[in-house]
Amino acid sequence: MLAIGLPFSTFFYGNYILNLDNTHFSKFYFLIFGLAITLLVIDVLIFLIKESDIPTQKDILESSIFWGVFSIPFGAAITNWVLFNSPIINYEILAICIFCLFIYIFSMTNVMGGADICALIFIAVLIPLFPVTPTWDYSPLFPFPFVVLINALILNLFIPGIIYLINIRKGNYAPFPYMFLGFPVESQDLTNSFGFIMEDVKEMEEGQIQKRYISIRTALKNTISKKNRIYTKDLKQHPEKYTKELALFQKAGTIWISYGVPFIIPITAGLITAIIFGDILFFAMKLLAGV
Repeated sequence: MLAIGLPFSTFFYGNYILNLDNTHFSKFYFLIFGLAITLLVIDVLIFLIKESDIPTQKDILESSIFWGVFSIPFGAAITNWVLFNSPIINYEILAICIFCLFIYIFSMTNVMGGADICALIFIAVLIPLFPVTPTWDYSPLFPFPFVVLINALILNLFIPGIIYLINIRKGNYAPFPYMFLGFPVESQDLTNSFGFIMEDVKEMEEGQIQKRYISIRTALKNTISKKNRIYTKDLKQHPEKYTKELALFQKAGTIWISYGVPFIIPITAGLITAIIFGDILFFAMKLLAGV
């Protein structure tokens, strides 16, 4: 994707958005390359100072990919501002830069996985504008990448309702809001399921098993800190680290887990709906306003 997309993306920013001639385009190309190297070096230096350790090859590769991709819209913004002495940065270019930085900062909270972060940033840089005219309408405020994210979030809101209906149909009952967020799984099937453990299981002195639902606040705190939250995938990949927990889950019988729908699925749905229909939120607001 990057091998094909980045050269075309560079050409798109330089020729379609900035309308550069051959001389200025070569300068634009070297500016992007220089920015990518500079930002990567700065990132590595910050890592060295912060962690007091040398980053791994995987860390450097991931960092180089991000800064290499980000340098295209960032370089376009600098070219438009400095090369043409323009006091106003192109709105689309500025929005893409802000979007990429927003997603990068948001990734530090660990709410979304690395694949989701990469997908959103790649969409932002490789498809900065609507490729075709959508069936409904463009958003007057948000460029294409923001529309993809907004559509993904809106479509993702339907998943808890679907989970709730499935629980009602199967006779699974739990306090609010857990019936909207997860479902019970037999202990022997935990390693074949995808999601986070929603219950805290303890064995009392009398040998009885005590279960309580983990509060939403605690779950969010554990997600951000990456501590004390058990993912079913971890139980499958690293069972030796969770021997105590697995034994307790076996005694408990069934365990409630949160649904494990990867956000990449709503992102894909958001991308498709944005291309075909446009901005769902803007369309809904127009309907409510009677426009």
